[in-house]
Formats: sequence, structure tokens, C-alpha cells
Amino acid sequence: MPQRYAEFGNVYRYERSGTMHGLLRVRGFTQDDAHIFCTPEQIEGEVIACLDFAEAVLKTFGFKEYRVELSTRDPLKGGDFMGTAENWSHAEGALKKVLTERGLSFKTFPGEAAFYGPKIDVKLIDVLGVPGPAFHGAVRLQPPARFELEYVGEDGERHQPVMVHRAPLRIGREIFRCAHRALRPEPFPLWLAPVQIGLVPISEKHTAYAAKVEAALKDAGFRVEVDISQ
Repeated sequence: MPQRYAEFGNVYRYERSGTMHGLLRVRGFTQDDAHIFCTPEQIEGEVIACLDFAEAVLKTFGFKEYRVELSTRDPLKGGDFMGTAENWSHAEGALKKVLTERGLSFKTFPGEAAFYGPKIDVKLIDVLGVPGPAFHGAVRLQPPARFELEYVGEDGERHQPVMVHRAPLRIGREIFRCAHRALRPEPFPLWLAPVQIGLVPISEKHTAYAAKVEAALKDAGFRVEVDISQ
């Protein structure tokens, strides 16, 4: 322990009519999912690693303005959340401790946790001044119990693990930002652009040479397209 699993997985949701918009609220998308199985004592360390990952992603994409939210269980609405109060208190305490020790300013939203566990959301302030999710990290208390997962601890006894979920990458946010930066579309940075180099032969006699250039660039690792439509 911990056991970490990650994938770019396809996710499908039947969103309600009228709630879908643009690239950020859709019924099908690909998400960089990771599910980390750990002991209750390892929650803090794994959440720290998740936040480090999120910080690296934000810096790489150049996002500077964001806000941090902690969603917790509302003790007055215990029936809306699964699991014991003890487990919830431990998980919420671990998340609060990590955010506090890292010096992150955050706002707590009681009752906004998922029914299966508390969560941290880092929301970007986009070019239109609207906050939107960029990083999501949650302690999922219920799946390990539902699947009857166990591990053998140092005491030789069987214990139930905790699952930490993280999804730090939001390409849709970067697409939105590039399309609206200063209300004027700008291209992707070269390393992110789906097509990094475009070749346009000015006549048919240059097509063969363009193909050679294309091959050389692809061998060098670039994503290249040749447009001979004209």
C-alpha cells in the first residue's frame, strides 16, 4: 500500500436537458482518472501528491488565477451521505490539514460533498471571470466497502482500505482559454497543438518535396499535415 491505478478513460453521463454547454458539460468525454487505494493513515500523503500534480499541471498550462474549495458532509443531513461519521471526520480532517499546512486559502462548503466522501476542487477563473473546475480530488469511502476490499496490515489483521480519486487535467479549460483569451482566439502552444506544423505546397510540382519534408518532420517527432486541396 498504496496501490495506484491511472488511465485516460471514457466517461458517459446522461446529463439533464438544458445543462450541457460547450466542451465542459457534455455526455461523453475522456478523463485522466486515477484511483489510489491506501490505508487511512496514508490519505494525507496521497492527497499532497495529488495537489503537487495539480500544481504542476496549472503551471504547465500557465493558469495563475484559481480558488480552492473543500466540500464536506453536513452533519445535520447525515441521511444524504453513506458511511460512518467517524470515517467522514477522519477523511475531512486529513483534507483540511493538507490544505492548511500547504498555506492554501480555501472555502469550506458543508453539504456539498459527494455522497461517498469529501472532496477538494480547484476552480480556475477563466477569461470571462467565471470559475470552473480544473482539478478534482476526492476521498471515496464507500467503493472499497461495497466491493469488500481488504488488505493485511502490519498487525497481521485484515483492514478496509480507502480510495483517493484524482483528475487533475482539464484540456477543455485550455481550449476554452485559447479560444477566448482577450476575446481574441489564439493558437495552442506548440507542444499541445493537435497539428503542430502545416505544409501547403503552392503547386502540384511541390507535392513530392512537401511529402519528404513531412516525413522528416514526423521522424523528428512533430505532428504534421500536408494540405494539397488547393
